[in-house]
Amino acid sequence: MTPDGIHGHTLTIITKVVDGETDEYGQPQYTTRKTVLEGCNVQPVAVTDLPLFEDANHLPQWKCFSHEGDLVARLLTGDSRIEWNGRIFQPASAAYDYVTADGIGNHTEWWMTEVAS
Repeated sequence: MTPDGIHGHTLTIITKVVDGETDEYGQPQYTTRKTVLEGCNVQPVAVTDLPLFEDANHLPQWKCFSHEGDLVARLLTGDSRIEWNGRIFQPASAAYDYVTADGIGNHTEWWMTEVAS
């Protein structure tokens, strides 16, 4: 996707990567890597169902659309974080490729929720 009026969001995916040697206890050492994704689209998802229990919390979710391919799928892990619009999010699903019949609108989708501070 190329940036336009719809796909103008920039997201930064923060992942942990193993950094060299293990520590004195044999535990791997990590550093963070930031990958910038331009030309994305982020949309809020409305909750239309009623909670089963009165004290149930509905976490707001956002659906993300990005370039096709396996880049996002390789970056999103359980401990990844996503920076967007000055806020921090975590993945709420795996990234999956959406393939259209004509191949023109192929893209990658995933869901995210805001990390409570």
